[in-house]
Amino acid sequence: MWGNLARDVTTNSAARRVIELLQDGDIVPFLTWHHLAELLHHANEETVAKRIKLLKKLPFVAFPRNAAPESYLGSILEVQEAEMAILLEEGGLDLPAVISKARPGITNGFGSGKDFCRDNEEWWHFYREHFSLDVQKNHAEIAAVTHFPTTDLNEKIPDSFEGCKIPSEEQARQHFAEMAEILALHLRNDVKKPLANPEAVAYELMRESHDDAKEAYSNGGNGDWLLKYNDIDRGRLPQNPTVGDAGDEAVFVKQLAVYERRKSLPQGSLKHQIRKEMLPSWIVKHDMNCAIRQLPKAEAGNVNDISIVSFGLYVDRIQFDKRIRHFVTELARKSALFALIKSRLIGTAGYSAVIVDLERMRSEHRSHQ
Repeated sequence: MWGNLARDVTTNSAARRVIELLQDGDIVPFLTWHHLAELLHHANEETVAKRIKLLKKLPFVAFPRNAAPESYLGSILEVQEAEMAILLEEGGLDLPAVISKARPGITNGFGSGKDFCRDNEEWWHFYREHFSLDVQKNHAEIAAVTHFPTTDLNEKIPDSFEGCKIPSEEQARQHFAEMAEILALHLRNDVKKPLANPEAVAYELMRESHDDAKEAYSNGGNGDWLLKYNDIDRGRLPQNPTVGDAGDEAVFVKQLAVYERRKSLPQGSLKHQIRKEMLPSWIVKHDMNCAIRQLPKAEAGNVNDISIVSFGLYVDRIQFDKRIRHFVTELARKSALFALIKSRLIGTAGYSAVIVDLERMRSEHRSHQ
């Protein structure tokens, strides 16, 4: 919405009213790196400058703050690290308790819009000049590749791989070539914004997968070796695990390794203490990833949008576009975490709906003073 406000504030009275409500100090906008990246990714330099200029006019902003003295605007990484820190400190917490105790470490940044921009703007311009295009390209490729799995994620992993028939290396090579062709077709035809070279993306992914398979063959082709190769312990998987469960665990243990390095913890120590199901933000991001694959076309914006949803657990109110709002509403039917996020949604039907919600929030705040 901020991009639209920066565009409309001088010509649209409703947009001006939204800004007025945000400038009176009763309501504090909460920003993350994912929001800022979207604002910075616009192709037009003047448009980006207008967006930053409007941020400077806010009396207060809140944000997840990382440990850097400058360029300190945090992301989903800060959410997960705050959740892990609480679990390491106290342990044995249910999801609502994790959310309650982790919130101060996630909503820990506060200041004026002017100071916020002063401390971060140099990095924003550097990012825009040197990294923005590559990041957008990577996001488009990640969104596309994850939208079209090349294997059946619901396939069960056998209790034992003993006796399982292993295809020959030539059969495996042919199988990966066929998967690359199918993926390339999806990347060419089923993405919202065309990729520069969908065939190259598909074949590089399958080449890496084939190389992993060749490594497995050199070690006897055993499925248990593949699990070990990806640092997956069977004991950390759910009952009757699927290929998707194993893939999720492989990604998560890599995230644990990053946290260990950032906090100078012993390598592999967190696997004995933290499971992905213990992190509310991981559950939300996982379920959103699954839901978003229902869309017929992949969108680069999914990468940032999915990361933003988890912040709905930690802020008082949150806004999404209609697409994300739909999935949050659907998932809320069976998930307490998404029900919590849904309860905090504010309007998306134009500025008028936003004004109604903001005025209600301001009245509630003032009534409690």
